[in-house]
Amino acid sequence: MASNKEQRAGIRTMTLPDGKEVPCRLLVTGVEQMPKNWPSRRDLPRYEEMTQIPIQIILERGDSWLDIGPGSNARALCGMLDKEGVRLVGMTPHQLEAPLSIDIFVGSVPENISFLEDNFLKFKLVTDIYAAVSYSEDPVKALIYESLLLQLSPSPDDEARLAIVTDVGRFGTIDDYERIKVFAKEHLGVQLDFSHFSTWADALQRPEFELRIIGKRISNDITTDKLEALFELADKELGARMKGNNATFVVEHETEDGAPLGMIFPMRFDRSGSVGAVTENYLHGSSTSKEQARLAQQADFLKRLVHTDVSFPENARVLEIGCGSGAQSEILLTDHPTIKITGIDIDPEQVEAASQHLSTNDQFKGRFEGQQMNAEKLTFQNGEFDGAFISWVLEHVSDPAKVVQETTRVLASEAPVHLTEVINSTFFQDPHSPHTETYWEAYNQFQRDHGGDPDVGAKLRTLLHDARCTDVEFESRSILVDKSDPVAKEAMFNYWRDLFLSAKSQLLAGGYVTTETVTGMQEELDAALVNDDSRFYCSVGHARAKNKRE
Repeated sequence: MASNKEQRAGIRTMTLPDGKEVPCRLLVTGVEQMPKNWPSRRDLPRYEEMTQIPIQIILERGDSWLDIGPGSNARALCGMLDKEGVRLVGMTPHQLEAPLSIDIFVGSVPENISFLEDNFLKFKLVTDIYAAVSYSEDPVKALIYESLLLQLSPSPDDEARLAIVTDVGRFGTIDDYERIKVFAKEHLGVQLDFSHFSTWADALQRPEFELRIIGKRISNDITTDKLEALFELADKELGARMKGNNATFVVEHETEDGAPLGMIFPMRFDRSGSVGAVTENYLHGSSTSKEQARLAQQADFLKRLVHTDVSFPENARVLEIGCGSGAQSEILLTDHPTIKITGIDIDPEQVEAASQHLSTNDQFKGRFEGQQMNAEKLTFQNGEFDGAFISWVLEHVSDPAKVVQETTRVLASEAPVHLTEVINSTFFQDPHSPHTETYWEAYNQFQRDHGGDPDVGAKLRTLLHDARCTDVEFESRSILVDKSDPVAKEAMFNYWRDLFLSAKSQLLAGGYVTTETVTGMQEELDAALVNDDSRFYCSVGHARAKNKRE
C-alpha cells in the first residue's frame, strides 16, 4: 500500500496476482472541491437506504465495491464496511485525501474498462449516488458503462448489484424507463428496477428530484470490445432525446509508467438547444474550483485590457452576461461602489460560486444577484437595466449577434454597454515555436468546430452597429512583453501556459492535438521564459456604445 505522501502525490502501486508490484499514477487535474450543496453529501448515514442495497450482506471477504463519485463521502463509506477483506474503490474527478482503506482512482467512469480488468478489479457492487449518471452528457451512456462494470464481477450468479440515485427526469418518462429496462436486459445482461425515492428527498424537501435504479447482473455475455456498438444501438433504439442537458464528457488518455489510463470527466453546461447555449464543449473544462481560480487570476491579470474606460451611471442596475464565478463582477463592484449587478450564466454552478463568493464581502452585500439564464433568451423586461458588461463570453456562444441584441433590448435608452473579446489570430511568440503554433491552431479550430469564434473581438463594432447602438467606439488593446520588463514577461508566459493547459483535456479528447504536441508546447514555453530575447504579443478587441431605444 502506498504511503500518505505517495497518495497525495497521486501515485500508487498495484499488486498483481503473481506478487509483482507495478506503479499506477493517477490522472489528477488539480485539487477540486465538490459544491457544498452537492445533493448526495447531506445525509451519509442513509446511504444504504438510498441504494436499498444491503451492503453488509452482499459483500463478503474477497469482494470489491466500486463507488462512483465518493467525493467527501470517502471516509464515511469506509466506516460502513465492518467486514475484513472487502476492497472499497472510489472513482472520482476530485483529488481526495482519503483513508488508506479506500483506493481512489481519479476519473468518474472508466472509458477504458479493460484498465480495471487488467488490474484485477472485479466489482460485486457498483454504486452511483448523484455522480456519473446525474452529470453526464448522456445518462444512458453512463448507465451502459456502469452495467459493463458489473460484468467484471467474479460472482458466477446474479448477486452483482448496481445502485443508482439520480434526478427523476434524467431518463425521460415512465415509458422511457420501460424501454431502457428492455434494452438493459437484452443487450447488457442487467435487470433494472426504476422507482421513485422520497424518504431521503423529503428531508431535503425535494421529493420530485429523486429516482432510484437498482440493477443486478443476470448474464455476463457482454465484452468490452462491444462498447461502441452498444452506444450506437442505444442511440438507435432509445433515441437522441434520451441525452441529458446538464453535461458533456471529456476523455483523457495518458500513459504513466506503463499504466494506461482513460477517464471520463463530467461537466455541466446547457445542452438543451442551440439557442443561447454556451458552445457544446466548453474549451476550458468544467466549472470546477480549478477553472474558477483560473478565471479569477485571468480577471485580475487582464484588468487593464478589460476595465479601462468602463463606466456606469451612479446607482445603475448593470447586467453582466456570462458572470462565471464572479471574478469580473468583483472588479466592477469595487470600481463602481454604487452600482448593483445582475449576473447571468448558463452554468448554475458558476452562478452559485459567484453568489457565494461575493456574499462574503460586506462591501458587496445586496449588490449582486446571480441567475442561471440563456443569454439569447433573456427573461428580463425591455429597458430594465442601466448598463451592460460582457467579457470573454461571445467567443463561446453560437450566435453572438443574438446575445448582443438581447442585451441591448433589456437596456434603457442611452445606457452604456461594454464588450471585450479575443482576437486570437494576433498571437505572436518569438522565437519560432512550432509546437505552440500547432497547439494554438488546434485551440482555435476547436472553438470554430463547436460554434464559437476565436476572433470575435474584431467584430464587436459591427455587432453593436447591427444592434442599433449609438456612439460606437472600438479599439484594439494589446500586450507586448519582452526583456524590458522581466516581471511582466514571466507573469505573461505563466498566464499563457495556464490558459493553454486549461484546454488540454478537450483537445486531447477530440484528437485535435497529440501528447507530443502538448509536451512540446510546454517545453517551448519554458524555454521562452528563460530566453532573454524572447517576446510575446497579442491583442483583444474592446468596444463601448450607448443603447438606442425607439
